[in-house]
Amino acid sequence: MKQTMKQRIYRFALKGLIRSARRKHFTFGLCYHRFEEALGQDPIPGMAHPVEMFRWQLETLQEFGRFVSIGEALQPQHKGIRFMLSFDDGYADNYTIALPILEELEIPACFYLTTDFVRGKLKQLPHDLAAGCTPKALSPAQVKKLASHPLATIGCHSATHHRLDDFWRKVWDEELVASDKWLEEAIGEA
Repeated sequence: MKQTMKQRIYRFALKGLIRSARRKHFTFGLCYHRFEEALGQDPIPGMAHPVEMFRWQLETLQEFGRFVSIGEALQPQHKGIRFMLSFDDGYADNYTIALPILEELEIPACFYLTTDFVRGKLKQLPHDLAAGCTPKALSPAQVKKLASHPLATIGCHSATHHRLDDFWRKVWDEELVASDKWLEEAIGEA
C-alpha cells in the first residue's frame, strides 16, 4: 500500500515538474546509492531503493524524456528534457542489480567510486559503519568490467568518502589526487 501511494504521488508531482521543464529544456540529475529488498529496510533512510521501484522510476522517466551520459549532459545545447543517472560510493549491487536493468532499458550512467572502498582498503564507508550496515563494495575486477561497458562512465568519489568541507592540501592529495590515480591504473587509463 505504501509503495502504491508513493508511486502515485511521484507520478503526480513529476508531471507538473516535467510540464514546466519542457519549456526550459532541463537536464535532471538522479543519484542512487544501493538497493534493498523492501522499502525502508535499509538503516539509512533514502540510501537504498527496492529494485522494482528503481525500475519503475526509470521506465516512468523514459516516458517524459531521455537518459543521457554525463558527457552529453554537460553539453549545453539540447531540446526537451534529459536525465543523467549516477551512482555514488561503489556498492557491488550497482554492478549486479543496476547494470542489468540499465542494459535492458539502454540507459547510460556514471558510477562515482570511493576508491579505498572498492580496492578493499576500507571495509565500510563511514556512514555505513555509523548505521551498523555492511553492504559489499564493487571488486576491482567489477570496476574494470564496468569501466569498459558502453553504458558506464567511471568517476572518482574520493578515496575514503572524507568530508571535503575542511579542504586543505593534504586532503586534496590523499582524497582526490591519489584516488584518481589509483582509479586510472585500475581501469587501464593511466
